[in-house]
Amino acid sequence: MINIQLLHYELEQAGLPVEGVSSDGRIDYSRELIAQEQITADAVVAAHDPEGDLPKNLNKKDAEARFLLSQLANKTPQEIYTQMQGRMDNWSSLADAKSDLREWLPLIAAVIALKVID
Repeated sequence: MINIQLLHYELEQAGLPVEGVSSDGRIDYSRELIAQEQITADAVVAAHDPEGDLPKNLNKKDAEARFLLSQLANKTPQEIYTQMQGRMDNWSSLADAKSDLREWLPLIAAVIALKVID
């Protein structure tokens, strides 16, 4: 078991060019690691504690950044609802729905986290 957000953070803190961590343990990097980086990555993964927590201020900063960079940042709740409803009305397939949900759910989670953390 891994904590994907925490492992991503730990790999970044180790200076590795991590792009993503998957729940199945796959780690994607922006380029192939050199030998020393691979040793570092292996050590970070070995030391990873899935029960650990991200620093609280990092969670808040991440939530704020996601929100401020989103299309939702300067909208009222009614405008957000209207925009989301308009997008949902245009779904013609499950693929369209999945694409929008992949974009919107992290933003919604970031907004909720931002409100809860404050």
